[in-house]
Amino acid sequence: MANPIKIKAHVDQIQNHGDGIYSVVFKPQRRVPRFQPGQFLHLAIDDYDPRGGYWPESRVFSIASSRLREDIVINYSVKGQFTTRMSDQLEVGGEVWLKLPYGDFIIEKNIEEDQDIILIAGGTGLSPYLSYLEEQVNSPGNRKIHLVYGVRKERHILNENLLCNCLDSVDGFKLEIFMETESNGKLFNQNVQPKSGMITLDHILKIGVELEKPVFFLSGPIVMIQSFKAGLREAGIPLARIRIDEWE
Repeated sequence: MANPIKIKAHVDQIQNHGDGIYSVVFKPQRRVPRFQPGQFLHLAIDDYDPRGGYWPESRVFSIASSRLREDIVINYSVKGQFTTRMSDQLEVGGEVWLKLPYGDFIIEKNIEEDQDIILIAGGTGLSPYLSYLEEQVNSPGNRKIHLVYGVRKERHILNENLLCNCLDSVDGFKLEIFMETESNGKLFNQNVQPKSGMITLDHILKIGVELEKPVFFLSGPIVMIQSFKAGLREAGIPLARIRIDEWE
């Protein structure tokens, strides 16, 4: 696995999804180390002197783009001082410092050949799955992948184009979207009818019965992760088949 390196990057694009949810595209000024889908990076807004200066204050964000691309994408929700600074100060053409890659939330590393996958995402918790799904579009595997994605509003859905491409070109891929507010009907793909409310443990367990020794991946708000982890364990799911996106 690649050793982390520090890279200066330009802010190339910023997409505002509303309610403090953003997607940001960075253009690194040098080649990015070969990270694995599901890993994360450290982002620093303040300048850094690579000749020996101290690494400035930073926060971690899942890498939401595949290693097949030359840019790097993150998604974030404004929660706390640092992300407030990001929403106030990041602008197209500006510069940041990135340090990557980190983390072991790597799907292919945590599954066997005969296992299916259940990806459970709450809000921007979709991010660590996007790099994996992007690579599946380009080089599909044989296993079943079931993505259960919860958002508050339709406009909060991240990377609709990629999700649509997965539905169209990845055999065995299934998408369910739970939405807390009412939807106007079918979403970006005519095969996706949003479900009202929040993701439930019973629904996740029902999916698991239909798949082959599925591994449950959890990413999103900490309360959601803790609740589902405890519920899966109480239902008899082995700990080896529960994977959590933890930034350590």
